[in-house]
Amino acid sequence: MDIISERLKILIKETGMEQQHVGVAMGLVPSTFAGYANGNRRPNIGTLKIIADYFNVTVDYLVGYSEKRNPYVINLDHLSEEQKQFIADSENIVYLDLAMDIKSKTNKNTESKKITEKKGI
Repeated sequence: MDIISERLKILIKETGMEQQHVGVAMGLVPSTFAGYANGNRRPNIGTLKIIADYFNVTVDYLVGYSEKRNPYVINLDHLSEEQKQFIADSENIVYLDLAMDIKSKTNKNTESKKITEKKGI
């Protein structure tokens, strides 16, 4: 069994739906989708994108290049409700952009400092 079919079986099971219904929900022919899930067929890149979008994972995850299902999803569970509301309020986007810019520059400076220290400069 290849990695795509292994991952598909896991994702299908997590939906709680039957395999054929998942395929139909994506607009795929059930027998074709069954071939992907059983490892008898290989989806093309367009189909991989459809499958990834449906399951909210990346194509890299589906093909085994990454163990992270979706590195772009941010987990906010550790934040207070007040912090979550602040982030959700579109009027605060300027502050969030500023914070991300500061974080990015801080990370670059830290990396530069580490490289300089390694070289003994």
